[in-house]
Amino acid sequence: RGIRIKVVFYQEGGKGYSFVSKVGGYETVRSRAALLFKHAKTMGREQQRRHKRHIVERPRFVFPIAVNEFKSGKQRVKRAAVRTQQRALGTLIDISAGGAAIRGVTPVGAGRLVKVEFEFSRSERLAVFGKVRRVRPHPPRGGVMHLQFTRMSRRHLNQIHRYVYEFQATPPAQRRVAAL
Repeated sequence: RGIRIKVVFYQEGGKGYSFVSKVGGYETVRSRAALLFKHAKTMGREQQRRHKRHIVERPRFVFPIAVNEFKSGKQRVKRAAVRTQQRALGTLIDISAGGAAIRGVTPVGAGRLVKVEFEFSRSERLAVFGKVRRVRPHPPRGGVMHLQFTRMSRRHLNQIHRYVYEFQATPPAQRRVAAL
């Protein structure tokens, strides 16, 4: 009793809440042990992720990027080159404005740079660059790469936002009718 505790819980969709309380006691409820908390004065909003994610589950190509360093006069210069011959097929699991998760048989190691090409529809082809933050093993073989996007055009970022937050652009014909 009296021990300070922070309680955090999440609802579906990633909405989370937390509050700080003290243990008020222990009791048995429906033949199960229960921990009783004292009333909290405030409840804060917790965010599980920085950006909302959208489940995709579609095949995508992943291209590793090689960073070459050489001397140019007195300076060291770094050049990045996309290895188009070493592309690997993976499954884009989910995507957000900040990154993506890709499952593949031969994942690129953590800390490496990659280029990912995908499309949400036939007319919306995107290419983004990212850094592999971590790789989680995925049985029976392969793993899931968690990417943080490092570079993309503003147009591609807007397309990702439209897809993730399910915004629909008004078709040109409807815009003209609405304006009349």
